[in-house]
Amino acid sequence: MSSPIIAAPNWGASRGHTVRLTRRGRLLLAGVSVVAALVVVALLVAPAVAQSLTSESTAPISAGEALAAEGRAVGYTVVSGDTLWDLAAALAQGSDPRPIVDRIQQLNGLPDSQLAIGARLWLPLPEPSPGPKG
Repeated sequence: MSSPIIAAPNWGASRGHTVRLTRRGRLLLAGVSVVAALVVVALLVAPAVAQSLTSESTAPISAGEALAAEGRAVGYTVVSGDTLWDLAAALAQGSDPRPIVDRIQQLNGLPDSQLAIGARLWLPLPEPSPGPKG
């Protein structure tokens, strides 16, 4: 029992037809390939560049930056061992540090009390106490 063999037609090969590109055709094909690659790169890179340009130029000023501009906050870089409570206690000067912890979180947009080493924080300066009336 033998099964029949079905062969696909081989058009053109029996007649010696092959595709041949001239030098001009090869240059044209290479040029079209380069242009297509440049278009793909431009489409991928342009949105990222536009995003970075617009985010830098229109970045809103943070509450901490605004207070610092008024001389009511100071920048601080977190070091190993820092906690919000310790920073607030140092600023509270003997009073309850809880409101200052809340204020630091608010100024810096912190969702919780976790601090990353090297992070830049804005710390509120204590409000000057009114002098004696006289």
